[in-house]
Amino acid sequence: MQPSTMTEWLPIVVGLLTVSCFHYEVSGASESCILQCGEQLQTCSCHASCEGLGSCCRDYHEYCIRIIPHSGTLMGGKDFIVLNVTFGANSTVVCRFSNETNTKGYIDQDGHAHCISPLLFETGRIPFAVSVDRDNNFTRLGTWLAVHHSKASVDEKSTLTESKKWQYYGTPGYDGTLTLTWNLNSLPHKDIRIEVWGYGEKGTPYNDTWSAHWTYLYTLALSYPNNGNFTFTPTPAQQSYNQWEVGMLRIVPSDEPLGERNVHAIWSPVHALAWHLEESFRNNSAAWAYKKCLTWREAEKTVLPNFLKETPDCPCTLAQSRADTGRYHTDYGCDIEKGSVCTYHPGAVHCVRSIQPSAEYAAGQQCCYDSTGAQVLTFDSVGGSTPDRGHDWGSPPYRKPPRIPGFSHWLYDVITFYYCCLWSDSCQYYLELRPSSDCRTYKPPKAASAFGDPHFVTFDGANYTFNGKGEYTLVSSSHWSLTIQGRTKPFNVSKSVTGSTNNSDINVTSFSSVAMQENRSDVIEVRLKDGTNQELQTLLNQEEISFEEQSWMDLKGVFVYSSGISNVTVMFPSGAGVEVRGREGFLAITVLLPEEFINQTQGLLGVMNNNPVDDFTFRNGTVLPADATAEELFQFGADWAVINESSRFTYDSENLINDYKLKHDPSFLPIFSFEKIPSDLIRALCGDDKFCTFDGLASEDQIIAKATKISYLSHSELVKNLQAEVSCGWLAPPENGTKTGTTYLAGSVMLFNCNLGFILNGTQRRTCLPNGTWSGDPVHCLVGDNGSCASQCGKKLQQCSCHVTCENLKTCCPDYRNFCIRISPNSGLIMGGRDFIVLNVTFVGGSDVKCRFKGEIITQGYIDKDGSAHCISPLLYETGRVPFEISADGGGSYPYSGTWLSVHPGKVKETEKCTLVNETKWQYYGTPNVDGTLTVQWDSTTFANHAVNIEVWGYEETGEPYSSSWTGSWRYLYSLVRGYSNNGSFTFYPQPAKPENSVFEFGSLRITSSQHKEGMSDVHSLWSVDHAMAWHLGENFRRDSAAWAQEKCFKWHQNELTLPDFLPEIIDCPCTMAQSIADTGRFHPDYGCDIASGSVCTYHPGAVHCVRGIYGSPKYAAGQQCCYNSRGFQVLTSDSVGGSTPDRGHDWGSPPYVKPPRVPGFSHWLYDVISFYYCCLWSDNCQKYLQLRPSSDCRTYRPPKVASAFGDPHFITFDGASFTFNGKGEYVLVISQYKLLNIQGRTQAPLFPNGSIVPATGLCSVAMREGESDVVEVRLAASSEKVEILLNNEVVNFDRSWIDLKGVFIFSGTNQNVSIMFPSGAGVEVRGKGPFLSVTVLLPETFMNQTQGLLGVMNHNPKDDFMFRNGTLLPSNASPLMLFQLGADWAISNSSTLFTYDSEFLIKNYKTKHDPDFRPHFSVLEDPLDPLKEPVNQMCGLDNFCRFDALTTRELAAGNATKFSHEVHKSFVESLQPVVSCGWIGPPANGKKVGSSYLTGSEVTFSCNKGYILIGPSSRACQMDGTWSGHLSQCVADNTIGIVLGSLFGFLTLLVLILLIVLHERKRIKKKEMNVPSVTYQPSNDL
Repeated sequence: MQPSTMTEWLPIVVGLLTVSCFHYEVSGASESCILQCGEQLQTCSCHASCEGLGSCCRDYHEYCIRIIPHSGTLMGGKDFIVLNVTFGANSTVVCRFSNETNTKGYIDQDGHAHCISPLLFETGRIPFAVSVDRDNNFTRLGTWLAVHHSKASVDEKSTLTESKKWQYYGTPGYDGTLTLTWNLNSLPHKDIRIEVWGYGEKGTPYNDTWSAHWTYLYTLALSYPNNGNFTFTPTPAQQSYNQWEVGMLRIVPSDEPLGERNVHAIWSPVHALAWHLEESFRNNSAAWAYKKCLTWREAEKTVLPNFLKETPDCPCTLAQSRADTGRYHTDYGCDIEKGSVCTYHPGAVHCVRSIQPSAEYAAGQQCCYDSTGAQVLTFDSVGGSTPDRGHDWGSPPYRKPPRIPGFSHWLYDVITFYYCCLWSDSCQYYLELRPSSDCRTYKPPKAASAFGDPHFVTFDGANYTFNGKGEYTLVSSSHWSLTIQGRTKPFNVSKSVTGSTNNSDINVTSFSSVAMQENRSDVIEVRLKDGTNQELQTLLNQEEISFEEQSWMDLKGVFVYSSGISNVTVMFPSGAGVEVRGREGFLAITVLLPEEFINQTQGLLGVMNNNPVDDFTFRNGTVLPADATAEELFQFGADWAVINESSRFTYDSENLINDYKLKHDPSFLPIFSFEKIPSDLIRALCGDDKFCTFDGLASEDQIIAKATKISYLSHSELVKNLQAEVSCGWLAPPENGTKTGTTYLAGSVMLFNCNLGFILNGTQRRTCLPNGTWSGDPVHCLVGDNGSCASQCGKKLQQCSCHVTCENLKTCCPDYRNFCIRISPNSGLIMGGRDFIVLNVTFVGGSDVKCRFKGEIITQGYIDKDGSAHCISPLLYETGRVPFEISADGGGSYPYSGTWLSVHPGKVKETEKCTLVNETKWQYYGTPNVDGTLTVQWDSTTFANHAVNIEVWGYEETGEPYSSSWTGSWRYLYSLVRGYSNNGSFTFYPQPAKPENSVFEFGSLRITSSQHKEGMSDVHSLWSVDHAMAWHLGENFRRDSAAWAQEKCFKWHQNELTLPDFLPEIIDCPCTMAQSIADTGRFHPDYGCDIASGSVCTYHPGAVHCVRGIYGSPKYAAGQQCCYNSRGFQVLTSDSVGGSTPDRGHDWGSPPYVKPPRVPGFSHWLYDVISFYYCCLWSDNCQKYLQLRPSSDCRTYRPPKVASAFGDPHFITFDGASFTFNGKGEYVLVISQYKLLNIQGRTQAPLFPNGSIVPATGLCSVAMREGESDVVEVRLAASSEKVEILLNNEVVNFDRSWIDLKGVFIFSGTNQNVSIMFPSGAGVEVRGKGPFLSVTVLLPETFMNQTQGLLGVMNHNPKDDFMFRNGTLLPSNASPLMLFQLGADWAISNSSTLFTYDSEFLIKNYKTKHDPDFRPHFSVLEDPLDPLKEPVNQMCGLDNFCRFDALTTRELAAGNATKFSHEVHKSFVESLQPVVSCGWIGPPANGKKVGSSYLTGSEVTFSCNKGYILIGPSSRACQMDGTWSGHLSQCVADNTIGIVLGSLFGFLTLLVLILLIVLHERKRIKKKEMNVPSVTYQPSNDL
């Protein structure tokens, strides 16, 4: 508790004055501190540091004044006393604050001057000056701390008894008397006056005229006894005053003029002035407030700008919010440390606020959490966190709205909450405009720490010990000009373990001080207070500041918070935070930096880039290895000593000046390691903690060891709390339904139910997946019943079925075909505009058809003359199967449902688009020699109308890249022609587009019927191929296309450098074309360069085939491309402009699509293709492009492992073991907990021609799934001429060769072959060959030791491939009968089956998953007289699988199919053998090379240009160990050969000398003589 009256202050004052008079030394200088406080003069000092140095000017204490108390509310009215000087009783005291606001002071009976703090509109340190003469000479200077009103001491404010009653007065149930109380000693006057003041802001918002004002309104009590209590019955204020809804009460001496500002006063808390509002409020408070709420809502939506887009996202968890101390701080209105009294946030236990305001609108973010640590969102609860137009704590530079601390927030965010939520029942309007932020774009900071003797843990997790003595750079960053420096001193310990009471220095150090600054902020230094082990001393610009009165300080460019004598937190505008803790004689320092500091830091805490390998980087860029010795690390630490000019430290004693004149003390030799064994106490305490053990050995003190351990554990816990979380975003309950669950992080589950009379359409149980998407489909609650398929297609009802399997089983509901519709065509371009017809139902002619896609995109349909309904596919930003519904009543209900397939632009047929004749001409138009007319053609029968419009559309992406605001959109630009004859061809001379349109450089033409309004979306249309729209670019392009493109190229290059580097996370390319074709789980042919389609490789000259990585990279959704020449070797950009280039935007998009950079095709065009035109095709700057899009070599590529099952069936495991298992049933081929991969096989026995059963089986169906993906099943069709593909038990019509599905891709180039590709990189090849299926599974190296099932344990060890479920192993020479038992053990269960049972035959035959009655032949006895013997010998040769199948089935075709499948497996294995790459090697400068293959056995030869001679080998070969033979080849001028040889001889001589020195040093080391690496240090010049 601080003293509350002047009487209580006096003993303290006297003591301080005594100290002032007798403790400090002064110099004999004659210079004066008048108006020079804080300055260093020539002969003496007026800076606070002079007191410790004894260098103060004689009048320092007279003119550089100290005050008590030194802080108070920004509302002013606080009386404070000047300590260091006394004055005459007749002195006239005037106090001037910020050189603009004067308040009257006075002289007390002891001659001490007093000032009254003024009403301010800012918080922080306010300079003031005091005048004690009538001439207003303000010669005495000091500093006042203005505090947020809510953070000011409770003792200096009055109390609203039952504050809720005050703020609800006049609403139902709230009337009677109100009581105000106060500390009567705070205002030592006999009588007081109680005034009402109101707060308002006027002028145009976000304009220079916007200003804030506190206004005196009226008096409640003119002269009232100062007894500490006032009770009254409020009446509505006069009309001129009751419009003020936010305000305070002020208590002042009764003899002060009415409304006089800046007099001694006590203010109440700011509150809603319900108690004085007009009569209409009391008559019907809800109606009054509702009207106010609507008026506020209208202004927020139409007048004020949207601030939400720039507020930061919230941390995902309570742990993150409390750990991210650089950006978030506890909201004093809801603090878990103070009992979680969360008045405005019921259900929350803790809230935090963003420390810094938003950039443009100075808005604030608030984040609240429940007892489980999950966010409380306004979407789920009125207690959810709400962002603020006015940051509650204000925003530098304060003074003007909306930056006024506390009060702007009250006006725009709090009183409006009263309007809508507390005084009326209209909270939905408030929460609509103040919605909680989720955490989808939140990126936790990285933490680094230093503590103990001292030990360091870098941002990237490297750890080491450096025991230098001096001042060192912990973190230096040009980003925000952040500097954090640490000072170490020899560690002083009391040997408590040994029983000694003497303090002594030991030869280790610890941090004693840390100093920091960002940009031009105040300099903050935190150091251990002399003579203490834990108490901290905080200095501001080298002057000590006290936290006795306030725990929070708003300073210039920095906030400082101290929760106790041992804890200080420093927060900078960049989001950087520094936590300093005093622990047993050392400082523990933790630095938190947000993600924008990636690759922007240097110093002892490392290079923050998620790569610990480069954390030991010297100033010159040299890097120590991760296993560097302690001596090497000592040299590294010494290299980061600060220099005199950059020091941020305070030197306020002779000891500091002398001890740190050298910033690194070269004479201090620390202990690097210990030979002695730690004591039992230390071992028990420290365990495996090497830092704890080190400090225990160094200090021989378990208390210090424990402090180090606690510091390390604190760091580890902080890192754990700051682990990134994945959020899938909020899910709404369905209309006419409910949801259970309010947590939206990975692993969370949402359950949905519908109200009575409604049926659930969608997925009832949805899980937040690790990729940030929700499993399943959106939920709708639709009117319906359990006997109808209306809105229930795909479901099995109680009485009947609406699932497609009902057709064969004859279990369909009567209206199944009415509501579960089929369409033709069933697929089309992602751009939309395709007209499709509903096949199985007709409608009445007057039906108003609307088609709803994904439950949100609605297009207008129509009824044709035959009564068939038609829909138009919409413009989408995703590929794959899109659910749609149809309404026949204008959107009242959508009972009809089906599926539309949205297709990538590059994968649709040319007949589905209009054609740009000579497409290259369109894309080069305006470049040299490309002009004339352009022609677009189309199928005129597409449109029934006689006239068409031809429109130009452009694509753009806006918002902050890689944030939730990043969006892609197609925009109508203009029409080339309107009402043009629908004759199938249009030719024109292109003209430059208007400037606002020509900025779109990538786009498409769209042809529509002229009956539609221009630019109308989602109407029947034909789109052209998306292309570079050179033909419509501006005059500047046509005037000089190369210069125009070069400027664009350079800008693109510069912008790319600001975007995240996606290259480290993309998959490496296969080394050979054979590998790239075989690795079908991870790579697929690029349709722009496919050897199977003639190798038309427009963008990759020299290549004959390219592949793309199938899936986007995990974080940035980037794509990989790999190209190969006719010899099967990679074509690299290092050698050729035709080399493969990775993509920021994957060409095929990346699930879940929709948002950049995942939009299929279009994001790729914007970030990778149009930029290629800029740099490579329209200008000669391709090196710029290839620098940022370099080919990947294959040095880290690891081919997948292959396993197959085929024939009767025969199995070859991932590790090469082979066996035959002829069971009949359904079995696990592969199961893995990694990615939850599950592949199952179904077998059946064929029939002999006579109808009897063959005593062998073969695969007839394969079903598979990964994680929450769609279930894919491939089975032999009834005709056995082709395979059937089923998706979630429904047969899929493969009009397209490629389908994007949920969590899986399918490709089928022919009727007999299907490839299935999962996000893990797992690939499954299924081929219909003969009477059985052949299956090949490819798994990447990440599945190592993660598989079970009939295809074995993938671990390079075939000996454990015959493993039962319980782990029992069969030997590699197990008998067929034993292998039969193994196979039977892997039969699936009914609950785990992935198969479809859509016929009585399947239900009956596979009710038992392994048929115990089916006994196969385990071997075939060959009869020499068998007529099949000879043809089998000729066909099969030594292939025993082929022989077995031909003889068992009595069909040569079966044997031939098995042989073919076996050869296919061998081909996969051969193609996927690992290949060693030595990596690209370049030509020597002034020379050239021949050879562009870099694999084992390849040779590269070198030669020099004329005038140069080759030094080194003329050829180098790639060796088996992945290195090049020989050494570096160089081309040198032929007249320098002698110089080179001479230099070489000199180098060899130097090398011999170095070796001799090393030998000598080793001898010295053996003699126990310490040798510390030499480092040059600069002595201080300014101390």
